[in-house]
Amino acid sequence: MKYLFKFIFINYHLIKCRLKYYLFGISAIEYLIPSLHPMLIIPTLKLFNAKIGNKTVIRSGLRITNSYGSSGSKNDFSHLQIGNNCYLSNNLIIDLSSNIIINDNVLIAPDCKFISHIDTGDRIKDLNIIPRYEPIIVHNDVYIGVSAIILPGVTIGARAIIGSCALVTKDIKMNTTNYGIPAREVSKA
Repeated sequence: MKYLFKFIFINYHLIKCRLKYYLFGISAIEYLIPSLHPMLIIPTLKLFNAKIGNKTVIRSGLRITNSYGSSGSKNDFSHLQIGNNCYLSNNLIIDLSSNIIINDNVLIAPDCKFISHIDTGDRIKDLNIIPRYEPIIVHNDVYIGVSAIILPGVTIGARAIIGSCALVTKDIKMNTTNYGIPAREVSKA
């Protein structure tokens, strides 16, 4: 009986999501996700083409931004790939202007941000900022500490550790511990 209720509850939610998508677009789903129960987050992301592996856990408060409107956007979550056995903690912000690829066995602590683009658009022309839309890749067995920020074009090597509050502006080598602003290698594993 418990599984039947869960099945009905999840499918009812997914039907409501489809209706909101058809009426209001993907931005309505982006707005909905932070308030979802963790049991509903992965089915909702998968409904809109995110690829998420087995035994992955995503906690509440996830914010997805920019899944529409960028040059490579498909108005869905297809830029998001998460591998098997990952744990994404509370209050993450994921910018889907470009691909975000998180491989297997990755633990991401609360309040982290994955920013895959820098672009002021037409609002601020005098700053001469060159727009950047680049993927972020996190390889296997990585730990990312509380409130870390990962910027566009960064690849984090396998078995790396990113310390709390680190600002990751360039690629991180495998088997290293990194922290600081900007993040720098402090030891090899």
